[in-house]
Amino acid sequence: MRRFIAHLVAFAVLGFGTALYAQTDLQKDKKDARQDQRDINKDRARLDELQEKCKGGNEDACEQAKKLRADIRKDRKDLNKDRKDINQDKDSANDRKDINQDKRDLKKDRARLDELQEKCKAGNEDACEQAKKLRKDINKDRKDLHNDRHDVGKDKHGR
Repeated sequence: MRRFIAHLVAFAVLGFGTALYAQTDLQKDKKDARQDQRDINKDRARLDELQEKCKGGNEDACEQAKKLRADIRKDRKDLNKDRKDINQDKDSANDRKDINQDKRDLKKDRARLDELQEKCKAGNEDACEQAKKLRKDINKDRKDLHNDRHDVGKDKHGR
């Protein structure tokens, strides 16, 4: 029993740490996206000013406008990358939530299976049928859980 509690506590701490890390990563990506959007807005305003001066014949303003366009393109790429990272972080968090829910459901199904098997041993035919169906369901859920874990690993490592 002590070992079980120790494992349960360790699992909870690791799960909490993972969730916390994912949350801070998501917050960082959101902050980066906001900053990139601010930079783009500021650069667009400055670009409008430079284009007016350029139309007036100011060659230096034309050169600055050219550099600013390149900077805006770079900021847009950064913003798109940050948005992609945000979506991946959200997907990963949802996948982890789904896995944890699947684990809880599987645990409940196993407990229910134990109850049904006891009734089946006592001669209850209906319980035997339900246990048979539940075993198939548990095996399917285990395969799904395995595939979900595999998918999270692929997402995490970018494969």
